[in-house]
Parts: sequence; C-alpha cells; structure tokens
Amino acid sequence: MPFIRLPSSGITTHYECVGQGKTVLVLVHGNFASWRWWQPLLKNLPEHYTAYAPELRGCGDSDRPNSGYTVEQLAVDLYDFARMLNLPPFHLVGHSLGGAVSLQFSLDYPDFIHSLSLISSAPAEGMSHLQSDQMSALFPLPNLMASTEFHTILRNLELNRAILRRSLKHMSANGHFNQEQEDFLALVDDAARMSPDAVVGFLETLTHWSINERLQELNKPTLVLYGGKDTIVDKAATLRMVENLPHSEFVQWDYAGHAPQLEHPDAFKQLICNFIQHHDTAEDIAPSPEALKNSSFYHWLKLFFQGLYKK
Repeated sequence: MPFIRLPSSGITTHYECVGQGKTVLVLVHGNFASWRWWQPLLKNLPEHYTAYAPELRGCGDSDRPNSGYTVEQLAVDLYDFARMLNLPPFHLVGHSLGGAVSLQFSLDYPDFIHSLSLISSAPAEGMSHLQSDQMSALFPLPNLMASTEFHTILRNLELNRAILRRSLKHMSANGHFNQEQEDFLALVDDAARMSPDAVVGFLETLTHWSINERLQELNKPTLVLYGGKDTIVDKAATLRMVENLPHSEFVQWDYAGHAPQLEHPDAFKQLICNFIQHHDTAEDIAPSPEALKNSSFYHWLKLFFQGLYKK
C-alpha cells in the first residue's frame, strides 16, 4: 500500500502499482470510487505493463483536505504524482470524473502521455444536469431539492451503505453487480468513507467545468468508450466531444452501463490493451499545416530562411 506526498499541495496520495514492464499505464477512478474500480484489469495485466492506480484526494486512503475538489486541481495532483514518481510518458485511462481529470491533464501536460482513454467519461462540456434531475439517479432519496440545498444536506449526511448499494447497482446495466460479492461490498465501503467535502466538491466541479474550447489542442490518440445503457453520462454530449477531438476513436458497448471495466472486465482489458499496443511506440500525431503556420517556431524558421536568401 504505497503512499506519496504531493509537493504542490502537501497532501499524501495512496496508489497501487502492478507490474514492472516498459509500457506504463495510469488509471484514474471516478466519483464515489477508489483504485478498486481497476482491480479486475490490474489482476490480469500483461507482463510488459506497469500500471499505477492513484486515489484522488478525499477518496480511499488518500488525504481528505477540506478544499481542492475541482477538476483543475485534480489534474495538478496527477501532474505532481507523475513527476514525483518520475514516470516516463504513459497511457492515461480515466473513468467518469476521472475522465474529466484525464482530459484536463492531457491538455495541460501533453508531454506526459502517449494516449488517452476516456471511459464513461464526463463530457468536455461538463454535466450541468447534475444540478437537478441526475441527483435522483445517483441518490435515490425522496423529495430531492434544488442543488444548493441538496449539497448542504450532503455535507451533514453520513452516507449509509443501503443508499450506496442501490446507487452503485444503478450504474451497471441490468444490475450487473452482485450485491453480495466481496468485491462489490469493498466498493461500497470505499464510497462510504469518501470525504463529505469531496462528495460536494466533485458534484459542483462537474456542474461548472467545461473545456470544449480547448479540445482541438489535444494532439494525442484518444479512445472514447460509452456504455449504451449508461444512465449518468449523456450520449449526445459525448458525441459532441468526439466530434471536436481531432484524433479520437468512439466505441459504444450497447450492453454496458456506466462501469464497463467492472461489468465486462475481459472485453475491457482486450479493448484497452489493443488500443495501447497500437499507439505504444507511435510518435505524436503531426500538427495540421494550419496549426504549424500559426506556431512561433514556423515564424522563426520563415524569418531565418528569408535572411539566408537575402544574403
């Protein structure tokens, strides 16, 4: 159970690490989650992989500060994590909220990654519907009120396991999770000990975060996996994100819900490994001629050769 102290914030992050291969994989979990959401993949990782599964602040065994629960800050935490471990360029995989964090990280620190995989990810335009109707899907409580009042309740609510069991089961297609299995109960336990500040902060940041205007900057191969029976992430918003990602590949599993890595672990492993294998040694995709013409290097090069010809 390794831990690492992040220099920017001073918080301590727990992470799991599996393998000693040259292909490095970083897995970022979502809301109400922990590293265990990647456990089926970690148990069956090919030998040439090394996988890291950090736990976001406020989750699992990581520190629980009273602030910093924004997508932008979580991306900084991930940057500190990668830098402190001196990770080589890696393949980044993010689920749900972790997808938003991974997308933000890929745009802010593109030199750190080879590829990006977004799994049931919060779309780039954010999830403003969390202010109202989606709350009833995440928390089947009676008479849910407006977002602000509901968030106040959450701060004072000790999330009980009965609510969390129903909520986690609701995420999967056809109630795929067996609620009596030990692995599922461990997911419930991890969700139950999540920091109340994180519960509120994560919902608030997903409501207001949007990065649509920067998608064209992403010059990395990107896989977008969507579950056809996902009741949390809007498909239309996901497709709008895919349309604006220059080098994206969209895959829809009609039989999956919001947690395809847990619902169909073997198929998920095959999909991710095939995508990574295809892009493991590939160089960054060349920028478009228009982007190149707008670059400062192009301008300098043009002036340089103009000077040569004048001589």
